[in-house]
Amino acid sequence: MKKTTFIIFCFSLLLYACGENSTMIDGELPEVPFNPFDTVDYSVPVVNIEAPDSNSFLGIHSFILAKTCNEPGCHDGTFEPDFRTVQGAYNNLVYHPVFKNYDPQVDGMEPLQFRVLPGDSESSMFFHRISRDNSPGFEQMPATGNYLPAEQINLIRDWIDGGASDAFGNPPMATSLQPTCYGVAAFLPNQGNIRVDTIRNGEIYAPFFSFPNEDMKLWFLFADTDLLENFNFGHSLTYNKVRFSLDRLDFSNAVELDLNIPTNDLPLNSVYSQPFNGGFQLLYTHTVTINPTDLGFESGDLVYVRTYVQDEDHSEATENPEFQTNFLIKSYFSFYML
Repeated sequence: MKKTTFIIFCFSLLLYACGENSTMIDGELPEVPFNPFDTVDYSVPVVNIEAPDSNSFLGIHSFILAKTCNEPGCHDGTFEPDFRTVQGAYNNLVYHPVFKNYDPQVDGMEPLQFRVLPGDSESSMFFHRISRDNSPGFEQMPATGNYLPAEQINLIRDWIDGGASDAFGNPPMATSLQPTCYGVAAFLPNQGNIRVDTIRNGEIYAPFFSFPNEDMKLWFLFADTDLLENFNFGHSLTYNKVRFSLDRLDFSNAVELDLNIPTNDLPLNSVYSQPFNGGFQLLYTHTVTINPTDLGFESGDLVYVRTYVQDEDHSEATENPEFQTNFLIKSYFSFYML
């Protein structure tokens, strides 16, 4: 078949396919799938995030510490203090003890307690390090030699002197362990000063025994640590009370008396009324003398004892033992009237 004839034949077939025997799609076209971007209202203005206040600790961290001090190999966790995060930086500065301190014999400077002492930039090692050069050993920071400009140093000084609030504007909280009571010692002064807190029916945490209408002198062993984690036996406690109650759980209506801190402590190798061989004597610092009958107690009563003391680092008195304390400790701080 010639080429021209073949082309005519194919064209005829195409016309036939489009003839009466062919079908066309009638009706509407299918719906376009839902596009979620069609619902976006582009007329809504973009919310601009405000930059932190330069005078706040958030601003100080964002504009100064994070950009100047948190350098690779410096205060990025490699060296103290760690300035990687705003919260970590705050905790590593405010009321944080100074590890590398002045030596009066070498540096001619008195030691400083904290990296940042709120309200006192001149007593804050952090401010010393960024504002002055006390070489050797206490060179001005940053160590690169590109020192902070005066306006940034002044921002940090004003933040410290203004109270050293945290990133949320909250005042700093000085934290340390609360004072803890580790023992009671009981003596009968009218009976040859016999010790009765060790008479516990063979059990360490059982109540000890005492007698009605008999004077009893109680001594208490307190341990406390300050912000620098220095240990003491409770000589500096500022609030000192003791309560007596017949209810192990309720001291709201208990008899309350003042605890005294005499000039002379009671040294005992005893903790929780058990022998203590720690190489040094424990100092019982607080005392009170009671007559149980005068306080309203009588034979057969089981009297529970709680102390309430406060140190300089806390705003409220510490209860020993507390409501949540294990019942065995509560039992130890109690006595049975024979």
